[in-house]
Amino acid sequence: MSTEWYLQAHSNGSEQFISSKRIQSVLSPYKKQIEEACIVVALPEGDVDFYVDLSGEMSGLMISRPVESSTLDKIIYEIMQCGRFIFFAPDAKFPIVLCAEVIDHLPEEMLESLGKPQIADSPETFSCLLQEMYE
Repeated sequence: MSTEWYLQAHSNGSEQFISSKRIQSVLSPYKKQIEEACIVVALPEGDVDFYVDLSGEMSGLMISRPVESSTLDKIIYEIMQCGRFIFFAPDAKFPIVLCAEVIDHLPEEMLESLGKPQIADSPETFSCLLQEMYE
C-alpha cells in the first residue's frame, strides 16, 4: 500500500476551500497531538498523520503512514463529505469520489492523470473500493 494518500476538494475545476475547523472536528475524537501542520490521530491499529493547513481554510490534505483500519476509512469518508473531495494515491488503480457530481467539478488534467474515479456512496463501499485500489 501507499505510504501517502491525498484528498483534494474542487469546485468548477478550481480549488474548493473548506474550513480547517470542519476537518479538525472530524479528527477531534481521535486526536493525539497537533504539530505545526500535522494532526496525529491515534487509532487502535496505529497512529496516522494528517497534514492539513490549520490556519483557516484548506483545499487538500495528505494522510501519511495510513494503516488498514475501518476507523480510518470512516474518518476519510466523513472528511470527504465536507466538500467535493477526490481521494487518490500515487500507486492506486483509480481515485474515489462520493458522488458523480464531484467528477464534474474536477480539473480535466486531474482526470486524465488519475483515471476515472469510482463512486463510494456509503462508508462500506468506500472501504471496499479502498481495498480494490490495490488489488
